[in-house]
Amino acid sequence: MEFNGKTITKKKIILDGNVFIDCDISECVLVYRGGRLPALRDCRINDCQWSFTNSAANTLQFMSAMYNGMGAGGMDLIDKTIANIRDNKLTAASANDEKSEAEPAEESEPAQKAS
Repeated sequence: MEFNGKTITKKKIILDGNVFIDCDISECVLVYRGGRLPALRDCRINDCQWSFTNSAANTLQFMSAMYNGMGAGGMDLIDKTIANIRDNKLTAASANDEKSEAEPAEESEPAQKAS
């Protein structure tokens, strides 16, 4: 659904798949479930709260677990991810890149030289 030039106040707004253009959004709860990306163009957002649910919440919980439970390497990975978001350098992997049933590759023993 597209919202153009709307003033939205004190509402719970589901963002997934929606388009907001030139809207004033105040004192709202902005809910992202991890579905189709929303578009927010030239909007003014004031005194709102984020709510991440479903797949979006799972992603944040996973990132938090990496940051807090994997030592310096996990912290560095999440810090770089946040820096890429700030610098607008974050790229999304295509669905074809996913291998949901794939196991991590095991390292093979180095080949031994024949004597």
